[in-house]
Amino acid sequence: FNELLGANLTMEGEIPASTTEELMQDVVGQYLAQLNTDGISYNASIQGRLVNNTDALEPMDWDQTESSCSSRTYWVQKLLTCMECPSTERVDFSQDITLTGESNVDQAVPFEATLLNGENFTVKVIPKSVPSWVTGDKESSVTLRPSETHSFKFQANAVRLDAGTAQATVSFAIQDGGSFPGCSGNDVDFQVSMRVAPTPELNKPENIVIAGFVLMGIVCITAISFSLWLFLHSDSR
Repeated sequence: FNELLGANLTMEGEIPASTTEELMQDVVGQYLAQLNTDGISYNASIQGRLVNNTDALEPMDWDQTESSCSSRTYWVQKLLTCMECPSTERVDFSQDITLTGESNVDQAVPFEATLLNGENFTVKVIPKSVPSWVTGDKESSVTLRPSETHSFKFQANAVRLDAGTAQATVSFAIQDGGSFPGCSGNDVDFQVSMRVAPTPELNKPENIVIAGFVLMGIVCITAISFSLWLFLHSDSR
């Protein structure tokens, strides 16, 4: 047991028991005496506590192996047991992203998303889901030590988006970074929104109509002027 549990016979994650000056026998005696005072008898048997499964053909195996570890546990060879995977709740992006763009205009809008590892162990982050109108760090993985940050660089393009507001989620998968083999944390993500303005109307029908009336007026005035000149000089040879 010294090789398995160490010199102090303590297991990793175990909370040592504490004792008081009062003997356990005295505590049990006081409890039983209270029951007798209240006229209640103590039932030493708990019905249904033990069940004999006569259909079981194989005895229960209490030994744990690396293959028996569930998805939320990892194998510790030194202790020969499966330990619970640590939480990655404090691995998160600093804020969501809001951008502006123009529909049918091929223009890339750069932005950055900063990720902080607030846990006390190293994690590896891998891109998992990125919307089609966002490009950037999609293939590379990043390893973050405790309290370390990393800024992912992206570009958004509204050329294929309709006018309005486009919203999407950029998510990353968190892995253990090698400290806890087999563990994978919760996904970490941030929201990216783009306010898409409609394509500006380059044709100005109002101005064209006004110009048409002006030109028509010039033609009409010219025609009337020539007609009047011809009438006044009709007798001249």
